[in-house]
Order: sequence, then structure tokens, then C-alpha cells
Amino acid sequence: MSRYFIKRSKNQGKAPGSLVFIGEKKADQTNFKLFTYDENSLEEKNFNKLTSQDLFSIDLSQNVNWLDIDALHDLDLMKSIKETYNLHHLMMEDVLNTGQRPKKEDFVDMSLISMKMLQFSEGKIQVEQVSFVLKNNFLISFQEHPGDLFDMVRYRIRNSKGKIRSLGADYLCYALMDTIVDQYFDIIGKIGDEVEDLEDQILHKQSEEISSKIYQYKREFRLLHKAILPVRDILLKILREEDLYFKKETKQYIRDLLDLTQQALDSVETYREQLSDYHNTYNTLVNNRMNDVMKVLTIFASIFIPLTFIAGVYGTNFDYIPELSYRYSYFIMWGVFIILIAGMLIYFKRKKWL
Repeated sequence: MSRYFIKRSKNQGKAPGSLVFIGEKKADQTNFKLFTYDENSLEEKNFNKLTSQDLFSIDLSQNVNWLDIDALHDLDLMKSIKETYNLHHLMMEDVLNTGQRPKKEDFVDMSLISMKMLQFSEGKIQVEQVSFVLKNNFLISFQEHPGDLFDMVRYRIRNSKGKIRSLGADYLCYALMDTIVDQYFDIIGKIGDEVEDLEDQILHKQSEEISSKIYQYKREFRLLHKAILPVRDILLKILREEDLYFKKETKQYIRDLLDLTQQALDSVETYREQLSDYHNTYNTLVNNRMNDVMKVLTIFASIFIPLTFIAGVYGTNFDYIPELSYRYSYFIMWGVFIILIAGMLIYFKRKKWL
């Protein structure tokens, strides 16, 4: 499946807001985790199956609640979540559309943030959509499959590290977004190290393998740019004065995250320009090598032209050619050949063609 575009044929002709999963099924079952905490207490629950009764039992009036859902293909469950928490139908449509552009969209009393979680495996970036629904002190995170980057956030919650237990769900959302952005840096660093190693390889050896690597890295950085650029727009939207879903204290951290995102974008642009320079250098070196080959072949052809002319004249079938009867004609001919070759080589050397 394309990493840049996901077909919407399943949604064709349906009413806006219809619950249709658009994407690739990446898990056989759906897993759930519920964290309910404040500064002094923590309750953690794991569900293999989440029922409507479990959903209704979550107390949203106090503490911070984080409902972490892995896998999106269970449409019955998605419908139950939508109805239980009165989520907007267009919001749920965006959650289930894994091919959309990362964005932030505000509804009546809740906000949706969608981002791309990236992981680097076997020389290729793997893409997963993550959506956050923020409603007062309640945060729902939707992921495509189990296994993510949020274990460190869970560790901080369980061990009350930092400020995460003393602040609200908006700070929790920031912490999860920060983890995703940190992963962007990790991927940029890994690919960047490989890109910088290409320079010596290009200068010493031009091969199709190096050309393929250049195109591969350009493709991965294009994907990185496509994932990171909208995140900057999301953070700028959060920092606007009219945004009511993130508290003033949390917005201070959002500003720092915005700086990191801009730094990641700058790094991506730098490597993309570097790869373009590598591509131009590679093509220049290949062309120069081809020119050297053509120069050598041209010199050989130029040397053999007069020799071929002489051989052609004395290879004709006329009955009377005076030089043919001379006893030393053969040796004279070789002498002329050698003098011509030596003279032409000296001339090419003085002209710096050799």
C-alpha cells in the first residue's frame, strides 16, 4: 500500500460522517488501556474487550482519564465510543481515515489532533496514524496497531516522574505529541548518518547502487517532510489565543515543541538539499568518466586514421604501384607508422589532450 496516498473507495457515495475504516488492517484484535490518575493516585486497567458498560463506568468528572485504544478496524466499538462520549460524527470519520493529512480540528466541546507516528525499520520508514481526542480532563488516543512509542509516558505516569501527574489531560496530550516529535529526530539522525557516508562513496566509486541509495533517501525524507510540516501548523493553531483546550501553562511547553518541530523541518530540508547536491555530483562524475572514455577512444581513432589511409592506398589492386617493388618498402611503411604515432602523441600531450 502506498505510504503517500490511501484510496477512499470504501467511503465513496456514503454520507459525511459515516463510520468507515479507510486503511490497512494491522492487528487482529483491539487492545485497550485506561489510566485514571491525579497527583496522589493512579488506577490502571487493561481490557481485551471493551464493552459499553466499561465505557460508561469511566468517571469523567474528576482526575485525568486516558483511554488508549490500539487498532481501528472494530467499527462496532468505534460506534459505541462515539455514542457514549458524544463524539462528533465528522471527528470519528477523521479518526478512521488513516490516509488523511495531520491536522487539528476543534468541535463544540472537544478537539481532535491527528499525527503520523513514524518508525524506522529495515531501511524504510513505517507510517502509523495516531489521533487524540481531548475533552476536558479526558484524552482518547487511537492507534492503528499495538506497539508504540508511548511506553516512556506510561512509565512517567506510573512512577509520577516530572509534572505529568500534577497537570491535566492537555499536558498528557502534549507529552504524547512530544514523544512522536522526538522519534522524528531519531529517524532523521539515523538516515542522516547514512546520507553523510555517501559523500566518500560517490567520490571514489560511481555505481547504480549509490544512485539507488540517493533516490531511496530522497523518498524517505520526502515522507518525513510530509509528516512533520503539518505538525508545525497544528502547534501554531494550539498557541492561538482562542484555543481553549490547552491551558496557558501547557502552551509554554507547546512553544518549545514548536521550536523542535521547526528544527526537525530545517534538518529535513538540509538533507534534501544535500541529497540533491549528491545527485548532481554523481551525475557530473559519471559524465566526466564517460567523457574521459570518449576522449581516449577519440585519440585512438585519430591515430589510426592516417595509418588506415596509408594501408588503404597500398592495399589497392592496381597493377603498378612503384613502392611495392622496392625491397625495403615494408620497413619504410612501419617507420612512417611509428613516426606518425609518436608525432601525434607528442602533439596531443602539448595540447593537454592527454
